[in-house]
Amino acid sequence: GPSRGMPWIRGGSADLTAQHRIFAVPEMSLNAARIADLTNSTRQALLPGRVSLFLGGAFLGLTETDFVAPGEGFALYLGVADHIKLSRTLDKKRSALTRGGSKTRMQVSFLAQVENLSDQSVGLQLTDRIPVSEGDEVRVSGVRIQPDGKPDAKGLLHWELNLAGKQTKEFRIEY
Repeated sequence: GPSRGMPWIRGGSADLTAQHRIFAVPEMSLNAARIADLTNSTRQALLPGRVSLFLGGAFLGLTETDFVAPGEGFALYLGVADHIKLSRTLDKKRSALTRGGSKTRMQVSFLAQVENLSDQSVGLQLTDRIPVSEGDEVRVSGVRIQPDGKPDAKGLLHWELNLAGKQTKEFRIEY
């Protein structure tokens, strides 16, 4: 059977063990999401429909899944991680809009905060982004990221965090 303390799903007659993670994208939502990552380790495709979620034998609820081929990985949304508090605000003191001739210059500074409201330590992935220049009309410069982060080709930044109980971490993104 599935190991204790790991979420698992039952879909039809397949039992699959899941890796559990918390995912936070404060730019999009101030709710952190609990996600289960699974692999279809059976020899059959999982057909679209409802699956049951269990944790340590306790029923967590029902969710929907798409078609999943044998050996394919997929993720399921398990609900809001309500012990994680997120905020993301524009720091007006460090942001400005200046117009000169045909050009407009925008200096922006965002401050994101992640707070663990529980007494237990918790791991999560925080994602934010900086804009990426699509053409010559827009130039992105003066990027400053604290703590250090390296945006990918789409401008996405990812931090793997470990927050102690009641701990808060701050992130600043300027461009």
